[in-house]
Amino acid sequence: MSKPKNSLIALHRTQKFIISTFLLSAIFTSVPALSADKALPRFDGMDVFDLEWVSDPQVSPNGNSVVYVRRSNDVMSDRTRSQL
Repeated sequence: MSKPKNSLIALHRTQKFIISTFLLSAIFTSVPALSADKALPRFDGMDVFDLEWVSDPQVSPNGNSVVYVRRSNDVMSDRTRSQL
């Protein structure tokens, strides 16, 4: 005689809960606790002006060179700068 469908769903949810609980406890116990003197640095609003990123890469026809746009933010003009 087979089990009713509802009891199989409940068993499946229980197994998911047990596995999830085990994985979360493994993650949290493997990460060392941060003490007050070892706090991670915070991202400040002015840090945006230290970031640079690349966009629009283009490979030369012979494949020897790549040209790309280097973008950054200018703190004095509060605008984005672009350079090849």
